[in-house]
Amino acid sequence: MPLLTSRGCPYGCKFCVVPATNQRLWRFRSAKNIVDEMQYWVEKLGVSDFHWEDLNPTIRKDRMIEMSKLILERKLKVTFKFSAGTKVETFDAETLEWLAKAGCVYVSISPESGSARVLKLMDKPFDHKHGVAMIKKMNELGIYSQACFVLGFPGETDEDLKLTWNYLKELTNAGLDETSLFIDSPVPGAEIASKIPGKPEDFADITFTPMFRLDFKKLEKFRKDLYYHFVYWKLKRNPQKIAKSVFNVLTQKFDIKSEMTLWRVFKTNYVFKE
Repeated sequence: MPLLTSRGCPYGCKFCVVPATNQRLWRFRSAKNIVDEMQYWVEKLGVSDFHWEDLNPTIRKDRMIEMSKLILERKLKVTFKFSAGTKVETFDAETLEWLAKAGCVYVSISPESGSARVLKLMDKPFDHKHGVAMIKKMNELGIYSQACFVLGFPGETDEDLKLTWNYLKELTNAGLDETSLFIDSPVPGAEIASKIPGKPEDFADITFTPMFRLDFKKLEKFRKDLYYHFVYWKLKRNPQKIAKSVFNVLTQKFDIKSEMTLWRVFKTNYVFKE
């Protein structure tokens, strides 16, 4: 069941449209209001799993801890996922411990780049050391984790891409479960949109696989290579997780997004192919 507990985002990432649409405002529902809704769906429809659709649900630590305590007090047998992402600096080990007790099983974070220089260009604050520490903590608590990156931000160099490569490897060694690698695209309203090399012929071309970019082939090759290495690093560090993912794909009982994606690709190309 999708759940929206807040709107907007107080950060000003230049590749994102939200600073323009929400003026960097963040509005949130109370912990009690959230748990009231969860309890309603549990009792009304028997819902047991919730997917947070917020951009940054963990901005207030006290809200997350109070929500977790209320879920436990009401003895709601639920799981929930911060599948749309959240800002890693807004939570710590204590927050994760409470969330895990209450049923949190998945958290997505967005380092965007392994390069501090590129993060400054993006106007994206991110603490790389804290990110690694939180991935380790999630792994200890049994919370699945995802890290998202943006490739091809204007001004990014080959050296910056190498830093992203190295940081993803560091996160993988810390226990990261999956990653998503997006190629920057000129989303209307994003501050950086006009500086993307290449112009789309149609609005529908504006995706995270922007083939109209003048440097697309280079970025796509880097992305594929990094995906392949991520699987290799993960297999080398924890082959049991890879084996479990294969089992989950075959049984259609998904723990992480990439398992569902693999099943959809398999289904489209083999199961229902005419």
